[in-house]
This record gives sequence, structure tokens and C-alpha cells, in this order.
Amino acid sequence: MSSRPGVIIVNFNSGQFLKRCLKSLYASHLPLSIVVVDNNSADQSIESIKHLDTDIHQLEIVLNDANLGFSRAVNVGRSKLDCEFLALLNPDCKVHPHSIKKLCDVLQQHPDAGIVGALVFNEDGTEQRGCRRNEPTLGRSIVTALGLSNHFEGVDLTERPMPEHPVTVGAVSGSAMMLRTQFMDEVGGMDESYFLHCEDLDICRKMRDAGHTVLFEPGVSVFHRQGGSSGTSYTKVEKLKHQGMMNYYLKYYRKHVLVRVLVAPLLVWSHYVTVILRSKLNSFFHGKHGQETNPEPALNFSCPNVLVSGATTDVGDFLLNELSQSEKGIIALSRSSANRARIQNVRWLSSSYFSKAPIDDHPQIAKWIHLAPIWTASVFEDVFRGQPPKRIIALSSTSAEVKSGSEHPNESLVAQQLLDGELWIEQYAYKVGADYTVLRPTMIYGGPRNRNINLVKRVIMLLGVFPLVGAGSGLRQPVHARDVASACIRLIDQDVTGTRYNIGGNEVLSYKEMLERVFTSLGRRPRFISLSRSLARTILIMLSKVPGLRMLTPQVADRMSVDQIFSIDDAVRDFGFSPGDFNP
Repeated sequence: MSSRPGVIIVNFNSGQFLKRCLKSLYASHLPLSIVVVDNNSADQSIESIKHLDTDIHQLEIVLNDANLGFSRAVNVGRSKLDCEFLALLNPDCKVHPHSIKKLCDVLQQHPDAGIVGALVFNEDGTEQRGCRRNEPTLGRSIVTALGLSNHFEGVDLTERPMPEHPVTVGAVSGSAMMLRTQFMDEVGGMDESYFLHCEDLDICRKMRDAGHTVLFEPGVSVFHRQGGSSGTSYTKVEKLKHQGMMNYYLKYYRKHVLVRVLVAPLLVWSHYVTVILRSKLNSFFHGKHGQETNPEPALNFSCPNVLVSGATTDVGDFLLNELSQSEKGIIALSRSSANRARIQNVRWLSSSYFSKAPIDDHPQIAKWIHLAPIWTASVFEDVFRGQPPKRIIALSSTSAEVKSGSEHPNESLVAQQLLDGELWIEQYAYKVGADYTVLRPTMIYGGPRNRNINLVKRVIMLLGVFPLVGAGSGLRQPVHARDVASACIRLIDQDVTGTRYNIGGNEVLSYKEMLERVFTSLGRRPRFISLSRSLARTILIMLSKVPGLRMLTPQVADRMSVDQIFSIDDAVRDFGFSPGDFNP
């Protein structure tokens, strides 16, 4: 028996994902015997790997004459290998150099274990459903299908706290699992009645029924694209997935006639219809997007990266586009997948990745740019469990001064939160020995998300006039999001630390002049309606009760005649800040 661990990759039209997967395996610390079983692919995925160089690993490619399905292909690959431990890896997975060795170590340390599964992440760094599961009883499946897992025990365990050590589970994901070949052969290998999906549930069940444990190892993580194979429609894949689940119930509930004949089919196929309808509705309302055939930009684990938190902001849009032109590795954090623009050289990740992934699998972060509200900075401390950044740039706001002492509780709260956030940045940087700079922009405009100039535009388009209190003589210095992004980029590599800088636009305008410029940008003649201070405050009090308009406090009317300008001379002198004129 060979001392090399075996790896089986079943390929079907996986494009560049297969090449990425194999290259990540070739970086493994252990010599591997790799078998790629191709199910009659029509793309160039096999051609793309034939000329990859490796000094220590063995590669065998098996070309099937037809698409045999996953289970049969795995059994074909098993027949080519003589090894103690065998990893199954989907072609759209990417492993770390230590991943295979660590999985082998777990099986060596737990001689009763038949299977160990890795912590599987989606490409965006969220934990993938199914990588740790309970046995999918009908009751648990109903709980999961109805979205009641927060109240009752369901199948999926991804919302449970991450364990610190390997734990026994009902099932792990076949996208990245390692089996003890002796036990695998004892239970008859993969059940070939499953064409695609649920064969991992089945092999886990067979192992458990034979008295062997199934382990989930949180200390080994992989990325899995999920759906990286082209040439198969979403509807067909979902049908095969649900057919696999149906086969599972028919196999293990064969003594329960009512379950086999009525309950299981009703549960499985009603769920299938729901999934397909949801997909169709999403396509109708949000547009149908073609299959993405290329992997996400690679995470750079060997060299330091720039991490951008709060990246789905107007400033973030400009910052990421400009950073992407550099040779730096860029990681953008966002809680939601909405509004994430695919930008060359920018890798989007959920912050949950850093709290769940083992520290060994964290990319190096040398510099941190925090664009989200500065008072949220402390929640990102988990991101730097492995290694703290050496440079921190954070956005605050001149509202820390403008709204300080405001009689409105929401405004005074915002001012205090800004000051608290600035203090946390200062203290954290001191604790970890990092350089830091806090930027205090004035009113930011430009981009689709800002709620100041864009709100003014909506009022003008709706009413044709803009309400004004007094002469609107208060001075303003609006700064474009592009210029704020540029300031961050200028500071990345400069030795400027321990300082707060005010940054504003190049022009100082009265509040009324600023509004006139907005009218002109919309092709409208400036028209104003004069309101008394008391009437304006009354209207704003009512509007501030509307969700999304809470920033329209009565104090907004008072400040129309109050100057809100701040010297940018220090920023110009110290790091060459060069803002543009106000151009809404």
C-alpha cells in the first residue's frame, strides 16, 4: 500500500476551476497520488492540466466515454489507487498547502473514524451549507425547509458555534472529504444509484451504520465555488439533487410505507418546485445572469494584502477601482453579497470568514482601510486574530465637531460614536504597534449611495423647487467620494501616523450656492421657496419619523446659515491631498 494519500477529482466541464484546483494540490506539503476522472467533458478543462508541472506528485487522468455520474466516477478512481487515505475533492475547490496533510492527521489520530470533512467556504468566505450536518431525518428536513432551524433542530449546522476540535456529525460535504479506504471498501464504496448529489449523505450513513464515526474538522478549510461545471442547467442540477434526496429516503425508509409513498415525495418535490420558482422570480426581477466560468481573483496568502472594510460604499467604489490598478493584493469585506462589483484583482470576502477560518488559513493583512462608520471598527478585530495590520486608515467625519453638543439626541449620539470610534482606532493601533491615520471628510457626494446631495436632487426633481430657511449663507465644502478615496490611497504607503486630518473639497460655497449648482447639474433653473425656521423645523420633525430619513432632524434647518468648513491645509501639506471643485 502506498504511503501517499490519494485524491480523486471527478471532472465535468469545469473549465479553469479544474486547473486552479490541481495547482493548489500541487502546492501540498505531502506527495499525493491524484486521479482526475473525466466524465466526457466537452470543454478544454482536461487539456488545461496536461502540461502542469509537478516534481513530487503523481497524476493520472481517466477519460470516460460518457458522463457516469459522480459516484460511479469515484469508484473508477478508487480502483486506480492503493492508499490508506483517500480524499474526494470537487474540481471547483481550492485547498491550502497543509489541507490534505491535516485531514490525514485527523484520521491517524482517530482510528475509529471512517470519514473526516473540511470546513468548506463559499468563494465569498461564508460557510457553505452542508459541510457539517445532522442526519437528514424527515423531521429535521421539514424544519430546515421551513426555515425554523433557529427554533428547532434542523439538518444544517452552519449557524452553530464553530467547534475548536474535530467533532462527530451526521454527515459532511462530499466536495472536500477524506475517507479511510479500508472502511470505504468494507461498506461497498460509493452507491452508484446516486448520479449527482446526496451520495455524500449516503456514504456517511453507511459509515455510521458500520460503527465508524464521521468527523467535521474545523481546523482545515477549503474554498468551493459550487456549480463550477458548465453545460448543465440549473433546473437539471436541482432536479438531480432532489432526485438524490428522494433516493436516500427510499433507501433508508423502505420499511415505512407512508413515508416512502406520501411524505417523502411531497416534501422533496414541493421543495423542488419552491426552489425553481424562486429562481425564476429572481431571474425575472433581477435579471438573468450567465454562468460565471472563471474563478474569483486569487487570495494572496504568501504576501501582505490591503483589506478594505465597508467596501460597498461610494468611497469604496472609487477606492477599489483605483487600487485594482496596483500590484497590491486587495481583500474587500462586506456583510452582504448585494452591490459587490466584480473588479479585477479584488477579492470579496465576508468578515465571518476570519472568525470561522483557522488562523493558519488567514491571508496576511498588512494594511487596513476602514470605510464603514468608524464606530464599527472594533467588530473587525476578529479579522486580525492571526496577524494585526501595520497600517490603519479610517474614515470618521467632521460631524464629530458639527453635531457635538447638538440638542437632538440622535445627532449628539452620532458625534459621540464618531469620537468613540476614533479613540478605539487610536488605542488599537497603539496596542498592536500599528501606524494609523483618521480622516474626517466634510459632506461626501458622488456615487449612488450618498444621502445628502442625492436627496437634494430627488427633492428638486419631485418639487421643482427647494425649501430654504433664511439666506442659506452657511458655508460648505463638499468633497467628492473620488477625492476621499484618493486621500486613502495616498496615505497607504506614506509615513503619516497618529494624526486626524480634515479633508474637504477645493471650493467653499454658501449653502444656497451649493444648491444652485445642483439645480444646474439637473438642467433646472434654480428656484427656492422661503420657509420660516419654525415651519421648516416642524416639517423636518415629521420627515425624520420616516425610515431612511432619520437624518433630517430640525437642526438641519438651523445649520443652513451656519458655516461648516474646515481647513485642509495639513492634508495638502503632509500627503499631497488635492481635491477637485464641487461638481454634482
